[in-house]
Amino acid sequence: MLELVSKLKNKVYRDFPFFATISFTAEHKHIDNENILMATDGKNIYINMNLATKLDKNDLIFSYLHELLHIAFLHNTIGSKLSLNSIIYNLATDIIINHILLDEENVEISSEFKKAIITKEKFEKLSDKEIKSLTSLEVYDILYNSLNLSSLEKINDLINDYLSENKNKSITEKINDIFNNKEINDEIEKFNDDLKDAIRDAIKDAIMQSEIDKLTAEEKENLRKEIERKIAQSYIIQKERGNVKGWMESFINIIFKRVRDWRAILREQIVNEIKGDWTYSKVSDILQSLHSAGIKEIGNLPTLDTTFSVPKVYIAIDVSGSISDDEYEDFLNEVYSLFKSVNINYSEVILFDAEIQKTIQLNNNYNKVLNWLKERKGYGGTCLYSVLNYLKHKNVANSIIIILTDGHHEKLEAKDFRKFRKVIFVLSKNSTSENIPNAHNIKIIKIR
Repeated sequence: MLELVSKLKNKVYRDFPFFATISFTAEHKHIDNENILMATDGKNIYINMNLATKLDKNDLIFSYLHELLHIAFLHNTIGSKLSLNSIIYNLATDIIINHILLDEENVEISSEFKKAIITKEKFEKLSDKEIKSLTSLEVYDILYNSLNLSSLEKINDLINDYLSENKNKSITEKINDIFNNKEINDEIEKFNDDLKDAIRDAIKDAIMQSEIDKLTAEEKENLRKEIERKIAQSYIIQKERGNVKGWMESFINIIFKRVRDWRAILREQIVNEIKGDWTYSKVSDILQSLHSAGIKEIGNLPTLDTTFSVPKVYIAIDVSGSISDDEYEDFLNEVYSLFKSVNINYSEVILFDAEIQKTIQLNNNYNKVLNWLKERKGYGGTCLYSVLNYLKHKNVANSIIIILTDGHHEKLEAKDFRKFRKVIFVLSKNSTSENIPNAHNIKIIKIR
């Protein structure tokens, strides 16, 4: 094993310097399972020596680089934080990594191996997408709305149940047990041949991802910092060789930023729309809290300049039958959070399903509003045009509308939202964005 690992490290250092630091500092371990060639838990790299020694050398280095990119992108660490279907999440990360590597000029793989790896061409909804411009979560959302969800959810639940009951077993025991599980294999067989191997790879990654959960919060943070330090060193090596790729620049720009909570993104969208209305005359307590949440400005903290026309903000909340009480509670929590952290001119809250159920004008008495919102009405069908028709005769030209929904409404067009300065859709966890148009003033945020 030492000889093979040494050859892999030297190949990486010579031809792929961006990955060199991670390669030379990771611990390499043998794993004996016929379903696994290589894998990583975000810290160690596992190699099946029986399979690796039989593989074409170009296919072998591709597989090795694939695992190094999983570590570099912090996929295991990020995946363990998010309440996602781990199988779909790992399919998404594999697709992104493989497309990055296939564009590397020093990467050459056999035609047979290329057919076996997972790429966007195996998914109709991804076939026309520029994968490298998407995040793993954006690819996840597309896959989530296009795959056989019932089977993948069942596989995910079976794996999670097993892992929660067998925390003390070794990684090899976990992999053997899960890959020999009849129920899991029966669900895999429901997919076409192109996807079966991809799903097995995703299952392997999901098992490895669970190893992160064994670490304490401090250990996880130290691991993240250590990987970021290695990436910085690798970037310097690549820069010195004068061979920095576009995706590397983009990656460096984002890797040192925390994975932001969707609530922070929503606040940022609102603040961005009124950034021309801020002055730097004094420090605002509200903007101090936004600073702490990660929304940074250069120089002094700004405060609102009331001489500008501050946009009104309307909040429309979907109370149709497809919105569960738990999802509605998520919506209310976010409305409360907005009230507390971004003190701007909220105009009105609207509850809607197939028609307008309730409206309330806002006057800074937010506790009264929240108590009013708890008395939920609705549970009918969903018609977002009811909100648009309600606002038709109001002056919304300089306004922001925040729509909290699951996306299961009628098909909309960009022209329906032309009058608004900004339209922000906040989608629940089990939602679709297919009915929302693309437009310069429309932003979609998904609750995680």
